[in-house]
Amino acid sequence: MKRLGFFIVLCSLVFLATTYVFAAKAKAGKSAVSVSANRVLQGDIIDNMCANSNEANLGAFVKTHTKACALMPACKASGYSIYTTDGKLIPISKSSDKMVVNFLNQKDSVLQITVNGKTEGKNFKISSITNRK
Repeated sequence: MKRLGFFIVLCSLVFLATTYVFAAKAKAGKSAVSVSANRVLQGDIIDNMCANSNEANLGAFVKTHTKACALMPACKASGYSIYTTDGKLIPISKSSDKMVVNFLNQKDSVLQITVNGKTEGKNFKISSITNRK
């Protein structure tokens, strides 16, 4: 009977220790997402499907990419990125995709844009978007 009691106590301690370790890792993971201060980016909107298909020559491709293509259902569903004027591809957060679609649906909008927002982890969350001047 003493062995059974010892075994139950041991299992309980292992369970508690494991729970503590997983909770600590989960808490650390949540705080690891970095959020930057507001910043301005300039570049071209490109859907992720076209960006992935043309990554070898992306700089040349964005010059020929059309707004009609970026608004096609499959392209729209893939989400968007910004190909910056200095040649970096920055993914746009999923929460900003609707803002991009609404902007692109405006008659006078173009793919060459200026955006304000914040970097959240690996993505850019847009707070405003305008045609680049």
